[in-house]
Amino acid sequence: MIATGNDPYLIFPVIENPKDRIEVYIQLDVPDSTAVEVFYSTQVQANFSAALRITERVRKGSNELVFQLSDSSPINRIRLDIGTVQGTYRIERFEMRSP
Repeated sequence: MIATGNDPYLIFPVIENPKDRIEVYIQLDVPDSTAVEVFYSTQVQANFSAALRITERVRKGSNELVFQLSDSSPINRIRLDIGTVQGTYRIERFEMRSP
């Protein structure tokens, strides 16, 4: 993906069988040091918000990340903000699992 702005993101379809715990595995190649964020919504909180996000700093190049999402209400949507800089990004791996 080529980001032409400073807030590139992907919104995934609604999760058909929502769970209260989800692990997100990502292998991502980024153009520069930046922050990767995973936002999520729940059956109670339908909108993405800063309160329902996890942020990880990454370095230029290939990065492997694991995000542990949990909430008292089932998680039904995920948004992946792949960075905060312009440039070329590549997602090598993206998995969502419910333990």
